[in-house]
Amino acid sequence: MKKLLLLIGFSLNIIISQSIVSVEPNSAVPGSGLWVTITGEDTYFVVTDTVGAPSNVETVSMTMGHEIIVATSFTPVSRTVLEAFFAIPEDATIGSYDVAVNQSMGYGSVTLVNGFSIAESVLLSVEPNSAAPGSSLWVTILGEGTHFLEADTVGAANNVASVTINRDDLIIATATSFTA
Repeated sequence: MKKLLLLIGFSLNIIISQSIVSVEPNSAVPGSGLWVTITGEDTYFVVTDTVGAPSNVETVSMTMGHEIIVATSFTPVSRTVLEAFFAIPEDATIGSYDVAVNQSMGYGSVTLVNGFSIAESVLLSVEPNSAAPGSSLWVTILGEGTHFLEADTVGAANNVASVTINRDDLIIATATSFTA
């Protein structure tokens, strides 16, 4: 009796609990554009950490319900680090977004639930916050999520259209210049 030995070869990719562990920065306001650094664990943004290795990323996006914001550009830095640029639309819905990276070559998609927030701009303080009638003065306006630019001047090509102080629907003062 003769015996036949049959060897069968196969390859198996095992995906071990890939995840996104952070997105930095992790918030923006509508109308802004920003680069974010996405850090993963056991991910394959590039297949090897060899310099010049090809990207293994197909798409990078943020979603909330039916709203999707797709990165306009992205660059894998290593297996676990990816840089992506997002242009947040002016009409983006305020709230928490899931951040997803779709990888090719059988590595699937990884998502960080509520990994990014789009928030409204908020004015935090105005200093000084009082003045005598008829006086002229410089004030410092501190905001979060604002679009103030360096050396903004009201009326110049910038993001500040006007600075107005109101009291009970009565305009008390309107700024003629603004410096960020």
